[in-house]
Amino acid sequence: MLHEYLFTWGTCAVNMSLIVCHACDLVHRRSEVAAERARVRCVRCHAELYRTHSTSMDTAIAVAASALVLLVLSNAYPLVTMEVNGSVRTATLMRAVWDMYLQGYVPVAVLVLLTTVLVPLFQISGLLYLLISLRRNRRNAGPSTPAGGWPPPPFAARRMAAPRFAARRMAAPPIAGRNELFRALTWLRPWAMPEVFMLGALVAMVKLSVMATVVPGIALFSYGTLMLMLAALTAITPAEQFWQWVEEAST
Repeated sequence: MLHEYLFTWGTCAVNMSLIVCHACDLVHRRSEVAAERARVRCVRCHAELYRTHSTSMDTAIAVAASALVLLVLSNAYPLVTMEVNGSVRTATLMRAVWDMYLQGYVPVAVLVLLTTVLVPLFQISGLLYLLISLRRNRRNAGPSTPAGGWPPPPFAARRMAAPRFAARRMAAPPIAGRNELFRALTWLRPWAMPEVFMLGALVAMVKLSVMATVVPGIALFSYGTLMLMLAALTAITPAEQFWQWVEEAST
């Protein structure tokens, strides 16, 4: 169930971040939202500021890893197989880019390479690196020890020795580098266009089926699934959700 909240004026904790409404430029202090899924609106113009999601970091990592596997499959197997007068020819994604380059369509070849291979690869691998490092950093931090003598000394001694093991884990990237990487990923998101490529591929297959026998390959199905995975990854990792995970990993 999706709940809706309005920001209210008043005091709040010092460590809460500030959010500026994109519609009326009113500055708000972000407060804790009890619901796992909520839509937070501006108190003045009621424009949507952000949404909270119940998705965990592990789910985002699983979706990103699945998208990376699908991207590899899309480039390793043929997109389509065409048979014309007994001659069989297969077409892969990289082969299509190379053929356009050889035919003189250099700008088109570069654009297809960027929007269908390089930008999705950078988006998936960069986000996967950030999520895994944040998750390990949060696990290494562990729960805080409350005052009052708990946990008992044997358990506390084992926790004191934990930093040696934690030092061998993947450390979270520096804050400045992490912020710049996520901003770059956010800026490049509109340039990942798997849906445009899939639409063009389906239209081309329908037109070619009149002149030849066209059989879809494994890469076409995997790239179509990749399109859905990227849409899901974008939906569950908005900017507000990512910074919330950063705060959780830092505390």
